[in-house]
Amino acid sequence: MHKLLLFLTILVSLPAQAQLYVLGQGGYFVLNQEATDANNVTPVGYSYGGGIGMRKNYFEFEVSLLKASGTADLAHDGVDNSLNHEQTTLSFSLNFYLSKAFYARMGYSTHKIDQSFGEEFSPVSQAGAEDEYDLKEGSTSEGFNLGAGYVIFDGSNTSLFVQIERFNYATFDGGAWNTSLGFRIYTN
Repeated sequence: MHKLLLFLTILVSLPAQAQLYVLGQGGYFVLNQEATDANNVTPVGYSYGGGIGMRKNYFEFEVSLLKASGTADLAHDGVDNSLNHEQTTLSFSLNFYLSKAFYARMGYSTHKIDQSFGEEFSPVSQAGAEDEYDLKEGSTSEGFNLGAGYVIFDGSNTSLFVQIERFNYATFDGGAWNTSLGFRIYTN
């Protein structure tokens, strides 16, 4: 909670001439989790989200919400199935522009993670599969996110960007990569 208060204090203390914006993004999501990687099962899928932020000179402060959904095929005890991954991520991020178009990104995120199998196994196989793949049902985690982005179009009130970001999970071994295409619409 103290990290959220620190972030909000920074946002409030910025000068009034900072540019405010809303953003939207959509992209490709890849989960990396130690237990799934060990079994060559990597859920991949799509992500989408939005947020608000403000820009002052070479800095942007951003609060965004990202929804991601991925799936991967697996076989356990001779039965074909799938692993479904749903994730909601709330991020507080700082973008630092290294040039007019290229920026580095870092922040702190909280994640709500739900994983399930596409179909039920038998009770014994279900328990074994949950253990083998370290299934996360209704789990939460938090961690740092790092990334980079590039502004491919920068108009007077709108910009279009591509971004890659790594979310790390602090409460279990794993994380996720998200690559997205997005836009920012400046309000002033």
